[in-house]
Amino acid sequence: MTVILYLNDNWNDEYGGFLRLYPYLKNTSDIIDYSPIGNRLILFYSDFMVHEVLKTTKELKKSKMKRYTITVWLKTENSNQIHKDRFLFREICQKHFQPK
Repeated sequence: MTVILYLNDNWNDEYGGFLRLYPYLKNTSDIIDYSPIGNRLILFYSDFMVHEVLKTTKELKKSKMKRYTITVWLKTENSNQIHKDRFLFREICQKHFQPK
């Protein structure tokens, strides 16, 4: 599991740097972009979720701001232990946490 906490106060979407998740590779309309705004916490199964971090833009460089993130990876010897409730986890996240 990947846990990401963004620490970027006053982040503007024009700076880019989004986390892009591809929940269903067959349907590109399901791509989810998360802006790295301050105090945003994102959790996902990185071994099942294709993802990437999009480039920041020239506007970020002009603003002289920095993009700060804390990332933690949780591992286990028994992956079944983590994944047995992944569908419940996805349902909870979709219900309570909206992208952007």
